[in-house]
Amino acid sequence: LNKELGGGVLPGHHIILFARPEYGKTACAVTMATGFAKRGHDVLYLTNEDPAADVMVRCATAITKKVQGEVDGAQLNEALKKGLGRIRVVDISPGSLQEIEALVRKYKPAVLVVDQLRNITAGKTENLTQRLDAVAQGIRALGKRYGLVPISITQAGDSARDKAILDD
Repeated sequence: LNKELGGGVLPGHHIILFARPEYGKTACAVTMATGFAKRGHDVLYLTNEDPAADVMVRCATAITKKVQGEVDGAQLNEALKKGLGRIRVVDISPGSLQEIEALVRKYKPAVLVVDQLRNITAGKTENLTQRLDAVAQGIRALGKRYGLVPISITQAGDSARDKAILDD
């Protein structure tokens, strides 16, 4: 990814993961979050679909390279030393840009993960497309304002059904 981006992701850059349901968007975001945490960056992971405890377990298994249920106390302590302690998972359901900004101010992360954009409220919008656009722009603005890397996840709608490749 760093090579393709000409040096990597910098604060203020916004990464959006977009795919159909059950295609591994959260798995990718968890992998990215743990990678940032292992490199010493504080991560705020906001979830409005999966329970926060489940996301934290996925982060622990990603760091330990163990299957869920195989992480014992010693491995959990090792995971904490390797970066798990730098990840804060918060359940926001459904969540709003104002709530997200308040959490960013409170925890001061270097990386913000928002899992799922489509569930975030964004004032008065006419349809889902406009809401997604407003929320994505709001998250990007937070990245710039607070000097952090936002990673957002959203799900492709019915228009993506049976398409092998999603484009603009």
